[in-house]
Amino acid sequence: MRFGAAGGTALRVAAVYAAAGFLYILGSDWLVEHGFSSDWRPGIQSVKGMGFVLITALGLGLICRFFIRRGMAQIISVNAALEKSRERFELIADNVGEVLWIGDPRDRGIHYVSPAYETIWGRSSDAMFSDPGSWMETVHPDDRAYTRRKIRERQRQSNVAEYRIVRPDGAIRWIEDRGFPVRNESGEVYRVVGVARDITEHRQAKAHIEELRSRFEKVIAAAPVGILVHRDFTPILANEALARTLGYSSADEILGLPDCLALFAEEERDRIVQFNRQRMRGGDPPKAYDLKGKTRDGSIIELENRVTVLDWGGSPAVCTILADVSEQRETERQLRKAQKFEAIGQLTGGVAHDFNNLLTVVIGNAGLLEQRLDGRDEDSRSLVDTILKAANLGAELTHNLLAYSRRQVLAPAATDVAALIEGMRLLLQRTLGEHIEIAISHERSIDDAYVDASQLQNSILNLCLNARDAMPEGGLLRIEMTNTRLDADADADAAQRQADVTPGPYVSIAVSDTGTGMPEEVVRHAFEPFFTTKESDRGSGLGLSMVFGFIKQTGGHLDVDSEVGRGTTIRLYLPRAETPTRPREEPPAAPAMEGRGELVLLAEDDAMVRDFVVLQLSLLGYRVMEAANGQEALALLEQNEDIDLLFTDIVMSGGMSGRQLADAAQRIRPRLPVLFTSGYTEASMLNEGWVEPGMRLLQKPFQREDLARMVRSTLDRDA
Repeated sequence: MRFGAAGGTALRVAAVYAAAGFLYILGSDWLVEHGFSSDWRPGIQSVKGMGFVLITALGLGLICRFFIRRGMAQIISVNAALEKSRERFELIADNVGEVLWIGDPRDRGIHYVSPAYETIWGRSSDAMFSDPGSWMETVHPDDRAYTRRKIRERQRQSNVAEYRIVRPDGAIRWIEDRGFPVRNESGEVYRVVGVARDITEHRQAKAHIEELRSRFEKVIAAAPVGILVHRDFTPILANEALARTLGYSSADEILGLPDCLALFAEEERDRIVQFNRQRMRGGDPPKAYDLKGKTRDGSIIELENRVTVLDWGGSPAVCTILADVSEQRETERQLRKAQKFEAIGQLTGGVAHDFNNLLTVVIGNAGLLEQRLDGRDEDSRSLVDTILKAANLGAELTHNLLAYSRRQVLAPAATDVAALIEGMRLLLQRTLGEHIEIAISHERSIDDAYVDASQLQNSILNLCLNARDAMPEGGLLRIEMTNTRLDADADADAAQRQADVTPGPYVSIAVSDTGTGMPEEVVRHAFEPFFTTKESDRGSGLGLSMVFGFIKQTGGHLDVDSEVGRGTTIRLYLPRAETPTRPREEPPAAPAMEGRGELVLLAEDDAMVRDFVVLQLSLLGYRVMEAANGQEALALLEQNEDIDLLFTDIVMSGGMSGRQLADAAQRIRPRLPVLFTSGYTEASMLNEGWVEPGMRLLQKPFQREDLARMVRSTLDRDA
């Protein structure tokens, strides 16, 4: 057995006491036997007993004194430690912002509450000791049942309660209260201790964060564009818009992908990885660029990609915003194509206008020369015929150019396209040859189209000739006619390929062949003027461009579907006629009429054309005054009141157009007849506001008979 320091001291005192007692007994017994007579022995024995009692009392007193002093020292030491511990506890309790409390579950009393209670609750803690139940009255009425349940649970286990209190000033604060049961040696809970703190600001901040999170999630969910966040191409966030764009059932399906590179076309992945590597290393790759996306079914779409790097959970991640711009990019391509065609059309129209001026001189003078020869010199007459044929071919070329630029004169009317094309069967058979099989079909109740029948025949013939050239070994040419409708929901393929599709009912004419087909690059340029893949002696490159211009001027649309090795289908969409009418027939040309000496004021800025017209009018019996521009003509008009007719070109140099000259002349001479001429067509002049309906226009190039008829009819109409 091992003893402490006090036990060792007590043993030593007991040993001394035992030794002293033993010596006392031995010494007193020897004295009784040898130092005193028998008469003294009874008395000596009494004294001996009393001495033993005294020695025992002295020893016990010394032992008691030792233990009393030792115990007092320990008590003083323990009390000092307790006081020091109490001071530390009070230092903590007085300065901590949380409420420390101690309760007794047996009598539901409160043994201690730290000063922070008065700060947080705004109430004195005295009431807590005198009436512990009054504390529950500070709890918000809606939270009392919950709080009581939590207090009962603390007699079995620790828990955390969050409840509201109402301060005396009416302010409501949120409290987090942690309680812990304390058990004695027998396992009985005899105390409950806890810590309560004000978490109002914490809950407000948490609620604010939750609100921001909710807003963020709503924004992400409602965003019309796809949002993808990834780290090293492992997706960590995706929204439903991205899933819809790429054809996935939900955003979770995208998040389940091991690699989000699967969302992009294979040819894009190296570029994406390279840009991502540069971005994560602090480089500056493009922040916005287009790329090709790959949908769940494998189809390819065009995406606009905007990328940024952000902190995500303490680590950098890449946020990419993806928008499906397939339709937009296709529209932009169609718009650029339309603008290019418009620019080419303006150029070709201008060229045709100037060329018509030249042809007016050539054809007119050749006609005069032909009249003067009158069969007297067959060789010279043959040369004149050659000149006229060449000039007429040039006129046909300008006609095609004007058709492409949509400035030709059209006579649209309700046309039975089925009967018209069926009537071309024999012509097509003879033209295309026996090696081409022709199949023509149409719906039973095909609608009439509002179109110029003659120009439609030329267009169909052009398409069939192109189809024949694409089938040198023979093949099948199919012409199919159907009623159709173009709008946002129907026939989207055709609508998507053209930026200016007007919704509505159409008559569709599809010309298909089984020939060599065209690659995409050729299809993109097929309708440009002078573009051809044929040998230089087999085509001018104006056939399809003429068809394109004619269809557009008619108010229709055109679509091409071609595959190399399988053939081509060109589909014409013609506007449906509202009411069937008979095609308009051109009246027969009136015979040439001579002049009667009337004075004609000619305004023409082209010297050759001006000289030619002066000569022709003079030969027809008119007097002529000529001007090189509008200002000169206006001056002559002011000086000569006997002018009978103003004959003016519309587009002139010098700052005044023919229309402006005519308006000024009408202010001087309100009843003066006016005849316009132009290398542009009447349709383009009307569309662009150069002339108005009812005004008379002579189309260049014109021959002597056309000039005579128009001048005479203008003078007679306004006489």
